[in-house]
Amino acid sequence: KIDCWLTRINESKLSGVIKTWIVDNVIVSRLSWSLLIYDFAPAVVQNWQAMLIRCYKRWLKVSHCAETSIFCRDRKDFGVGLKDLEVENKCFNVVKWHLLKYSLDDQMRSLYLDKLRREQAGKLGRGRKAADAPAMNIERLEDEIKFRDKFGIKQVSGSGIGFGRFQSKPYQQSSNSEKRQLLTTQIRNEAENKRILVLMQYKMQNGFL
Repeated sequence: KIDCWLTRINESKLSGVIKTWIVDNVIVSRLSWSLLIYDFAPAVVQNWQAMLIRCYKRWLKVSHCAETSIFCRDRKDFGVGLKDLEVENKCFNVVKWHLLKYSLDDQMRSLYLDKLRREQAGKLGRGRKAADAPAMNIERLEDEIKFRDKFGIKQVSGSGIGFGRFQSKPYQQSSNSEKRQLLTTQIRNEAENKRILVLMQYKMQNGFL
């Protein structure tokens, strides 16, 4: 289906910038529901992302050998700021299983705990890695956020210790929707840091660093 969408957009008379905008804001949004409901293999989503990247390069007149993270990097890091389907899929998987973890239904919570036990036992599914395990990701991300709540406040200016100290709402006191927002933000931040880390290994394409 995504092939048909991209073909129709590619054959239109619109400019490359408008085509890119349509894919990022319409096509990816239409895929969001499927990513939330169905459990797609990471390789499938990776293939979809590669298709989008090829279209972006063609429409925006970017060299074929250009570093592809420029499309998904944040604008503050000199990127275009387009959505990354692989990151979106990871976020939706975390949201889906987080809903089960904090469900009011005992059976749903039991389903999450069974999922977590299977992942911790190494039963991740064919072609999947530990980094793609949603339940284990939820536990890891929650531990990191709780640790940051407890030890992450630090003074970064010369105004003196305790001056202007600001503490956001602790994770434990946040609503479930706020918790999911924190988790997905953490996933996107990690993905952005990985893109920058890769760029630091380049000698010619990392001048902005």
